[in-house]
Amino acid sequence: MIAAERKLEEALVSKLRDLKYEYRPDIRDRSTLEQNFREKFEALNRVRLTDTEFTRLIDEIVTPDVFSAARTLRERNSFIRDDGTPLNYTLVNIRDWCKNAFEVVNQLRINTDTTSISPAISAHPSSKSRSICRPRIESWSSLRSKFKTQRRSTTCF
Repeated sequence: MIAAERKLEEALVSKLRDLKYEYRPDIRDRSTLEQNFREKFEALNRVRLTDTEFTRLIDEIVTPDVFSAARTLRERNSFIRDDGTPLNYTLVNIRDWCKNAFEVVNQLRINTDTTSISPAISAHPSSKSRSICRPRIESWSSLRSKFKTQRRSTTCF
C-alpha cells in the first residue's frame, strides 16, 4: 500500500472511531466477517439459525443493487426456516436506531480483492469506501456524473 494511501486510510478509521465506530482489526476475511454478522444477527433477532438457514439468508440479502440492499437494511423482512416456519427479522434495530452498533474494518480480503475500509452497522456491511483491486479506477468526475444520472432516473424509497 502506498504511504499516502495508508495515511488517508488511518485518518478515516480514526475519524470513524471518533464517531463511536468500533474498530475491528480481527475481521480480515469473509469467514470472520460472516461469523461476526451471524452473531449480531442472531442476537438482534433472538434466534439460532442452522448452517443451511444462514447460508440461504446470506444468499437472499447479499445483492450488488444498492437500492434493494438499502431497502432490505431498513425494513422488516421474512425468511422461511428449514422446518417451514416463518422468521420475521431485521438487519438493524429499526425501532431504536441509537441502539445499533457501528463497526469499521480495514484491509478486508474477500476472494482476492482487498477492500480498504468498510463501515458496518450491526455487523452488516453497509458500504465499501474503495476497492483496491478493481479492474478499472474511475475518476471522481465520472463517478459524480454517474451518480447524478442514477439519482435522476431512480425513485427513492
